[in-house]
Amino acid sequence: DTVWAAFFSGSAVRSTDFGQTWERVLPGGGEQIVYNNGAFLARVDSLVEADATADAVARARAEADSVRALAFLHRTFSVAAYGDTVWIGTSYGVASSFDFGRTWSIHKSRVNDFGEPLPDNLSGDWGLAIEREIRPDGGSVVWVGANVTEGPGQQPAINRTVDDGLTWTFTGPTFAWDLVFTGSDTVWAGTDDGLLLRMSEQSWDKVL
Repeated sequence: DTVWAAFFSGSAVRSTDFGQTWERVLPGGGEQIVYNNGAFLARVDSLVEADATADAVARARAEADSVRALAFLHRTFSVAAYGDTVWIGTSYGVASSFDFGRTWSIHKSRVNDFGEPLPDNLSGDWGLAIEREIRPDGGSVVWVGANVTEGPGQQPAINRTVDDGLTWTFTGPTFAWDLVFTGSDTVWAGTDDGLLLRMSEQSWDKVL
């Protein structure tokens, strides 16, 4: 069996020998962990000050944006893993892999040109909690407690997907730090607002 763990400053790690050895796994790819993109932004500023061509500045900004995305992806909060499937909550959305971390897909909130949220995406980009629910009919649901980061169109909520992340729906008055399932579509969520309960597709009720 493989053990996975997430660290805000150390990305994700896994062990295939019950913790005797560990290897770092970078969701979204990359050869080494990225903490910030300050050097790339400084290069953009230098090019602008040197009156570089618009194409050169655009390429430098694209590189800085790419590294910025990796920097946030490499800050991880939560992991759910089963078989060759891995879900990792990051500060840039949720990364999923169906081949033991060789390739990744990124799920995050997305907006239109007016800053309005687009449907079927995550509600927010901080994937603080991830859990997998096995439904009574044998189906699988992945739940994500997502908080907001900088940027328009986000809201803290409890998200779920029934199709491996192709589409998402979200409910709840806030995000969840943890989620537990007790059968018959009953979901418990630990939140900053207290303990919430959701039964059989109904709305969330505060228990504690």
